[in-house]
Parts: sequence; structure tokens; C-alpha cells
Amino acid sequence: MKSKRMRRIVLTASLALTAGVVAPGIHGIQPVSAQEKQQPASVQAKQKKYAEPDKSSQTRMIITTDGEVDDQNSLRHLLLYADDFDIAGIVYSSSMYHWQGDGVHTLKEIAKSYKSEVPNEGDLKIYRPQPMGWIEDVIKNEYAKDYKNLVKNDPKYPSPDALMSVVKVGNVEFEGDVRNATEGSELIKKAILDNDPRKLYIQTWGGFNTTARALLSIADEYKNTPQWKSIQDKVVNKVIILAHAQDNTWTDYDIPGLYPGLVTYDGAYNDYAYFGSRTANAETRYTFQPEWLTKNIIFDHGKMMSNYHTMGDGTYYPGEPDNFQYGLTAALDWRPLGYPDAYYTFDKYEWLGEGDSLTWFPLIPVGLRGLENPNYGTWGGRIKVNDKAMNKAGSYLEDDYVTGTKDDFSAKRFLLQLQQDWAARSDWAVNSYEDSNHAPVVSAKVKDITAKAGDVVTLEGNASDPDGNALNIKWWVYKDASEYSGAATGLQVWDSNQLTTKYTVPKDAVSGDYFNIVLEVSDNAKAPMTRYAQVIVKVQ
Repeated sequence: MKSKRMRRIVLTASLALTAGVVAPGIHGIQPVSAQEKQQPASVQAKQKKYAEPDKSSQTRMIITTDGEVDDQNSLRHLLLYADDFDIAGIVYSSSMYHWQGDGVHTLKEIAKSYKSEVPNEGDLKIYRPQPMGWIEDVIKNEYAKDYKNLVKNDPKYPSPDALMSVVKVGNVEFEGDVRNATEGSELIKKAILDNDPRKLYIQTWGGFNTTARALLSIADEYKNTPQWKSIQDKVVNKVIILAHAQDNTWTDYDIPGLYPGLVTYDGAYNDYAYFGSRTANAETRYTFQPEWLTKNIIFDHGKMMSNYHTMGDGTYYPGEPDNFQYGLTAALDWRPLGYPDAYYTFDKYEWLGEGDSLTWFPLIPVGLRGLENPNYGTWGGRIKVNDKAMNKAGSYLEDDYVTGTKDDFSAKRFLLQLQQDWAARSDWAVNSYEDSNHAPVVSAKVKDITAKAGDVVTLEGNASDPDGNALNIKWWVYKDASEYSGAATGLQVWDSNQLTTKYTVPKDAVSGDYFNIVLEVSDNAKAPMTRYAQVIVKVQ
């Protein structure tokens, strides 16, 4: 997501008109040639040593992106975790902030409505176009070079060729453009309608329009047929949209009306967007600063991280006007959220942003059970489910985490562990298995316990470390992610630092209450990694 989502853009029409020039061939988007797709022989030779992994049991996702600089960061970061996911599509799309134009029409001639806050944008024929081909470049020229070490650390990394096969161009010409089916929308449609029984998590890193076109194409094909009810049920039961959508297609084309009950997740993006180095909780803020980022991420950690964008790093962004050239200016000249003036200038190599990563952080399999019940918690926070609105305020649930005042701490709660994990993953891009750290393996013997008020229950955990590191063990009661109607405070297990311990259910608990008890295990490596198990104690 973009910081622009949090503020009003103040640009003149003349500045908007100078946003960039459409690359040759963009209107009929030329496919990448076979020669361009070919990997260097040395890379191919390395790749041939590894069989393509079976991804059929992993979380399945499709990404749509408008290509903004923070999206580019999100993709590089995500690819360090590609071993944990079945990435079924990476699709170019548009948004209110980036669209390619067709060289003929203006925005207001195409979009049913548009969200842009740029004066007179409806009269424009192009706005801040991002260079087509950047996704392929990241995969072919960055991921492919890191792959040889990544796959040594986990054989479940997909090959560069496998990732290239799911890169498609979606609806990129205008904000809210759903006029035509595209390769990208057809990939999404096919994935929705196939017989894969897994949930399909479709992430919107920009506008929703390419996904909307896929859903409209399904409706066009089936709405007036006897299969329509079963198709609606299939879509609603299978698809989850993770979005902070930057167009109006969700409502303009009544997607909730076509597919009643279709679920969207929206997130508290501020702490991983452009102001992360300012708004992160105090214990984590150092990981957004130049010293930590240069040491642990951007220097000597592989090709992808060497191209990870930071403030003032000297990078020029094609297609962007001067006031969005953060790599050259290390400053933001727009004023969202009413922050003080000091918030808008940055040090060289300070955090720039990954506003869209809160769509995939909840999916990282670390042992938290938030995909089973969104209230239980994920590395992206506790999730509030929406079935009609998109971008609904407060969509990620809040925790009384540090200050005692509710904020988006359900996302902040695990932020330090997430940052540390990123550092360890970055090591994988340059190190052998023996020279890297790997996450502990953590489980609970019994994950769901039924008890009565006042009962003492036994909690049994298991933990081991693949690298032989010492482990730090902590059980804690996640009260914000529990349902407790009583008045007891300071809820805790008997001995929090032992794998086997006990918990006393409060005497005033009532039927229907439950207690979310987390086993948190971290190793003591230089780049520590943390994993979890969760036990849900339900009161009968």
C-alpha cells in the first residue's frame, strides 16, 4: 500500500502531465521474448540440480501490483519467503496512482469513477506509469542469482522459471479499467475456477480492477446459467481478498452484490509503509534505521536485497515526477496524517517502505493460527473480516500491547520477530545451510483443550532447533486474542519458561469464553528466528 493512501496528494495538473512517457509497445503489451527469458548458462546449470518442489500443500496466493517503489520492495521481500508459499500469479495492474494509458483516451472516458485526488486527473491520458518488465527483471536478474543459495537453505524455493511462468499483464491502462479480459485477469479467473481445494488469497497491491475483471468475466460466463449459484458458492468459499484497494471497482461494479459473502481483509499498513521508521513501536524502531538495514539487509545479502529501495540510496525511479524521487531526495514533500515536520526528511539508507507487505505477512506459516480464526493472530496482526466494505476503518484489530491505549498493536506485537526473521532470510541468499540460521520447530501436543471455570489444564509443547542453537521458551496468555467475559487481570501460566506447564482457568469464566495461550520459542543466533504454537482453552 502507498503512503498516498493516507494523505491528499497536492499536485498541479501540469506536473501530473509530466509524469512519464509510455514505453514502446505498452498499449499492446509485448510479451517477453524467448531470448529475454533465457537464463545465463551458469544459472541454468545450477538450477538443474534441483527438482521443482511440490507446493500443493502450501498457502496459495496471487499478487496484483501497480509497481510503485514500495511494491518493488514488497516483492523482493516476499521472494525470500517463496519457499513457504505457492505463488500462483504475479500480475501487473493499475491504481489511482499509476496507470499506463492507451495513447488515445482520457481517464474520465474510461473509468466509471475514479479516486484520484490530483486536480484534473480525469483529463489526463497517462499518470505516473511504472516501467513494464520490472517484475521479470527482479526474477531473472536478482532472484535467479540468489536462488542457488536460497534453495540450499530450503529446497521448497520455486525455480526462477516457475515464477516467470506465472507473471502476467493485467488491466494496466487506466485506474478502474475493467473493459477487457487480459492475460492477468484470465490467470486469476482460471485459478478461481480450478479444482484446487485450497483457499486462494488474492492480494491487491494497488487497484482492484484486474481482480474485478476476473470476477466479472466469471459472472459474464455463468450468471444466466443453472451453474451460477454453485459458481457463486465456489468463489465465496475459496477466495479471500487482501486489499487496500486504490480504485472504485469493488463498488462501481457491485462485486459484493455479485458474490454475497466474499471476504476481504484490510490492514493497519502505517507501520510498514513510508513512515515505518517513525511509527514502529520503540523496541523495533532501530530495525528501520540505516545502521541495521545496511548491516543486515542491503549490503552483502544477495542481489535482491542489494536493490532493495531505501531513502536517499541514489536510485532514480523511471516514470515518477521529482517529488516522488525518494532515492534522490530522502524526503517526502507531502504531508499525510498531520505528522510533525521532522517526520518528512530521512537519513541515507533509512527505511522507505513496504506498504503492501501487510497483505502477505498474515500468511507466513510461523505457528500462529490466524488463518484458522482471524482473531487468533498472525504476523500481520489480528484480522477483522469484511464481507461488504473494502478499506473499512479499523480492519485489523487492536491490542492493548505497550501503552495501554488501543492502537494497531496487533500488527506491532510481532514486528521485531518479523524483522529479525527477515535478516536471517537475507543471510540465506549468500550463505550455505551450515552458515545460516533456521527457525526452531515448535508444536503443541494438544492444540485445543476444553475445560470448566477453575480447572487446571496442562500445556505441553515441543521445540527443537535444526542448527543446534539454544532456545528461549516463553508461554504467555494472549488476552487481546482471547474471549473472556470475567474480571481477572494478569493472566499467566504457572511456569512460562518450561515446555510443559499448567494454566488455571479463571473462576469467573463462562461458557463460550476461550483463552489463547501462545508458546513462543526463539533461538539465540546472531539473526534470531522465532516460531510459535497456540493452545486454545475453551470454557464449557
